[in-house]
Amino acid sequence: MEFTALLPIQLNAAWSRASYLWNTNATDSVITPITTGEYYVQVTNLCGSASDTISIEYDAPLQFSLGNDTSICSQDSILLYIPNWVNTSFSWNTGNTSHKQWAFAGNTYAVTASNACGSKTELINIRSSFAPLATPLGQKAICAGEDIAVEIEASNFFVIRWYDGDTSVSKVFSKTGSYPVNYRNVCGIVSDTFNLVVDDIPAPNLGKDTILCSEDELTLYPNLPDGFSYEWSDGSTDDSLLIHDVGEYHVVVTSEYGCEGIDHIVIKSCGGNLFIPSAFTPNGDNLNDDFQVIGNDIVKFEIHVFDRWGSVVFSSTDMANSWNGKFQNSGEKLNNGAYAYRIQYRIADSEQALTKMGSVQIIR
Repeated sequence: MEFTALLPIQLNAAWSRASYLWNTNATDSVITPITTGEYYVQVTNLCGSASDTISIEYDAPLQFSLGNDTSICSQDSILLYIPNWVNTSFSWNTGNTSHKQWAFAGNTYAVTASNACGSKTELINIRSSFAPLATPLGQKAICAGEDIAVEIEASNFFVIRWYDGDTSVSKVFSKTGSYPVNYRNVCGIVSDTFNLVVDDIPAPNLGKDTILCSEDELTLYPNLPDGFSYEWSDGSTDDSLLIHDVGEYHVVVTSEYGCEGIDHIVIKSCGGNLFIPSAFTPNGDNLNDDFQVIGNDIVKFEIHVFDRWGSVVFSSTDMANSWNGKFQNSGEKLNNGAYAYRIQYRIADSEQALTKMGSVQIIR
């Protein structure tokens, strides 16, 4: 005989003037089994013996748990498990009726177990975890003498490992190069590389401070290769600056990565102004008969006059010497026309050699 019970029951084998022996070694006529199992009794009196056997299954209140909410990698799954009790039915929110259920990331699972003692429902949230997700480090540029702190911006908790084994979230760099880094968690490894360019600071060179005579002009050059942008003191952005006036000038040079360099130059007045005639009439009337350069504060002077074939027809290192229109002032008279000159000179309080070139007309 089989028997299913909710609560402990009594087994009664009472008979008149009999003795009793149970397989539990009990000798009373009545016992109260408290565990599931098979029970046997032999009853004896003057008339003989008899025996009987009964199987008892107890249904206990259900006690189980699916565990705490958890996280797994988005591509993974786990097996949810409940003891497979007898006389118990299972109902999952997936429609499954087994005591086991495969669970996938990003879902909630609920199960109800039922037996004769009642029902119990449990649920669990299976959250998704992902491989490390970090903002690409890309490339940065700094100017020579600077450094840069790179900070990892990421989600999905992970371990950082730089090329040198460092595990810091923030790392400082100061040299041009490519720096690999890995991000690792239980769901995978992601690699990235930080590229750094250290740009030289431009070094424009406008030259030494110099002088400029009132009728002259001067072009300033930064003396740099192509690839830079310029801003001069007057706001212009060409790669050179033509000036006509004395004063202080500067240029700011910017590289393609934004590094800036600057240079200044002071232009002073030449002081010793020259007067150079444009024509003279060597005809002996004592009016404008000679070509003579006049100036002040001149401490060194040299002049050469050339004919149209490039031959020197007059030269002198004394500004007081004038030219009378003859070859070296003593030869034959030269024809009317234009004669080129080159004057080299230096003014007082300056080491700079100056040159003026032009032409003068002989008119008779």
